[in-house]
Amino acid sequence: MNLTIEQIKNIALTEIENHLLSNGRSLKKWPHMPKPEDFGSYNGNRLIDDELKYVVEDQLKENERLMAMTTTIVLHNLYCLWIIF
Repeated sequence: MNLTIEQIKNIALTEIENHLLSNGRSLKKWPHMPKPEDFGSYNGNRLIDDELKYVVEDQLKENERLMAMTTTIVLHNLYCLWIIF
């Protein structure tokens, strides 16, 4: 997986913020310190983060397409079974 400099910076800032929060502090204490862009979205696991970045509408379209294919295949198989028996 290739990360951009900005992604690496954001992950590092998020890790710093998590460490500070576990000790009762926050980056908010230092106004000039950069903050993570989207603090709530990074959970410490890049693979999970990548999986969560899918566009829901695209996934729904793909699901509909696959379900239509599955329905056709199931109906075909049922028809073949009906002919056999």
